[in-house]
Amino acid sequence: MNRNERIIEAFKKDVERIVESAEQHELKEAVGMLKDPKNFDPDDPEIIVSGFGTWTRSALRMGIVNRLEGLVRAAKTAANTEGPAAYKMYQNLRNLLDPKSGVIFRMIEAELDAADELEAIRVKGGRRNFVIPKQK
Repeated sequence: MNRNERIIEAFKKDVERIVESAEQHELKEAVGMLKDPKNFDPDDPEIIVSGFGTWTRSALRMGIVNRLEGLVRAAKTAANTEGPAAYKMYQNLRNLLDPKSGVIFRMIEAELDAADELEAIRVKGGRRNFVIPKQK
């Protein structure tokens, strides 16, 4: 199997997983889900973040931290700016913090979705080679 075929196969599996998850979560759009719910690292699983790709859980968490730190820096700059430039900066901050389309909220939602999925697997029980830490 050449490189392109492997990429296409991995993409197909990701799409199938997303469709399967969407069918299970009819009422709520799943922003994040485990990449491979049958074979994953319980401490740092790979998470598919809708619209952003696949991240490890630790990288997703650090991404959230980095974006929040950037927002704080932008707010401090806006507070020390006068006139129309400050107005524009605050508009940008509002857009970044929009719960429906803001990147930070989607990343946080993906983290929570993955935690819910891990907790569901943990509560279900069964035989596993590893222990899933409690999520809630």
